[in-house]
Amino acid sequence: MKSKFWILFFLVIGIGSFIRFWDLGQHPPALNRDEVAIGYNAYSLLQTGRDEWGESWPLSFKSFGDYKMPGYIYATMIPVAIWGLTEFSVRFWSALAGSIALILIYFLTRWLFTQLNFSKRKVRTWSLVSVVILALNPWHIYFSRVGFEANLNLTLFLLGLTSFLYGLKRRRLLVVSALAFSAMLYTYSSSFIFLPFFGLTLLIMFGKQLFEKRDCWLSLAGVIFLILGSYALWSVWQVSAAKTNITIFSDPGILDSYHHLRAEMFAQSPLWARAWFNRPFFYFRLFLQNYLSSFSPRFLFISAGDHPWHQISGMGHFYWLDGLFMVLGLGTLVLKRNRASLFLLAWILLAPLPSAITIDAPHATRMLQLILALVVLISLGLQFIWQLSCKWAKPAQRLVLISLVFMYGFQVLRFGYLYIVQYPKNLPRPMLPGIDQAIDWVETQDSGRVVIFTNPLDFAYVYVAFYRPLDPVEVQKQADWKPPDLANLTAIEKVGRYRFWEGTPDIDQKAYYVLVPGIKSPGGFELKETIFAYGEPQWLIYAN
Repeated sequence: MKSKFWILFFLVIGIGSFIRFWDLGQHPPALNRDEVAIGYNAYSLLQTGRDEWGESWPLSFKSFGDYKMPGYIYATMIPVAIWGLTEFSVRFWSALAGSIALILIYFLTRWLFTQLNFSKRKVRTWSLVSVVILALNPWHIYFSRVGFEANLNLTLFLLGLTSFLYGLKRRRLLVVSALAFSAMLYTYSSSFIFLPFFGLTLLIMFGKQLFEKRDCWLSLAGVIFLILGSYALWSVWQVSAAKTNITIFSDPGILDSYHHLRAEMFAQSPLWARAWFNRPFFYFRLFLQNYLSSFSPRFLFISAGDHPWHQISGMGHFYWLDGLFMVLGLGTLVLKRNRASLFLLAWILLAPLPSAITIDAPHATRMLQLILALVVLISLGLQFIWQLSCKWAKPAQRLVLISLVFMYGFQVLRFGYLYIVQYPKNLPRPMLPGIDQAIDWVETQDSGRVVIFTNPLDFAYVYVAFYRPLDPVEVQKQADWKPPDLANLTAIEKVGRYRFWEGTPDIDQKAYYVLVPGIKSPGGFELKETIFAYGEPQWLIYAN
């Protein structure tokens, strides 16, 4: 019986991994600008030991002025060294992390369900159900197939948490937990907000069991986390400083709106303005609005938010049927009222914090830890329905099982259709679909002409650097950078024969002018080529 279970377990892991690795370089069919920047900086490090700005082995990558964390970039050096600077190389670690997460969640839910007093057979069965749910979850599949640092960060979190919980008895695992939690701080900046609150929760709920036996493993884990965590705080302060620009507390538009509304309120009632419309209450209401939006049906089940890189049109982060089981699972937790149920509830409440303080909440990458907690809720809800059906006659029980398989199967197939067939036809414009083909075309033409791209705010320069690819030494020594904008973001204006300008500038030398449809063509230039991608014209190339 055990051998059959493990055959089924590895079959589920194999299918989940296949879903995450299948045709990884082509789906999604375009890289976002962060993926391209990660890949090119890894390539630059391999070639020169420096990033695109010429910094030697940095721990914070300036990139566009957003200061990326170092973990994913350094990890990407390995697949770039093996397979070259390709889409697959950039996405490799995210897909691998997503596959490893399927194994880890099995062991995490085994611990949780044991603490919730499930029988041994139920623990094993419903832990495997949790693996199936995560393997087919749209949120996790989408993020596992894109080069997101947050997805690697999620798996490190899962490794750290699982090792910690098992390490309460098997003490050497505490060292693994300390290393994984420390690595989170070098991988994704939201960890600096989420991890302290989550770590405090672990200490409050499990501190007595953790410290009842003070051994060398606990001491070693503490020293590792203290050293690596402190070094992370010191070395990546630029990342933290850059990220403050996207918080609700630093956004000039929000601050201007606050002063305007307060002035109007003050004119009507000074007492009311001081009591209710002061700054702490204003920001608390804004934070609360952002926080609650993380649990909105629209975000979870309908449209997955507004960020163009984080969603598939017509699809939420979870299937609509998941919502019913989340509610039932939440009810199960409330009724259990033990340490494990309180811990899971605290996890759910803490996960949206990094997203809630930012201007574009709800933000899927900043609250990725919520996926795992909600997957456990869904599994608990399914278990409740199944237990209820077991009290009925066997034909009714079979009907419940068939209905669940049919409804979930329909939603999974719908997600696959939207992702594979529809999504390529509706790629977000900021992902610059077809730019690789435009670069290939101009590279096969007259090499004596300069090449002018419009829309530098979409960071076309890094796509040229990636797909050509540009010599990192040339970029480091000869690139002219634009002054930072209001958000402190910047881009290359000129490097080699390439120019990245706005508008339709006059030019007195031979040039190719590459622009997207809808932008006015330059005077005196003749249309030479139209680049089509996914059935639509994406780039128009003119020459004088």
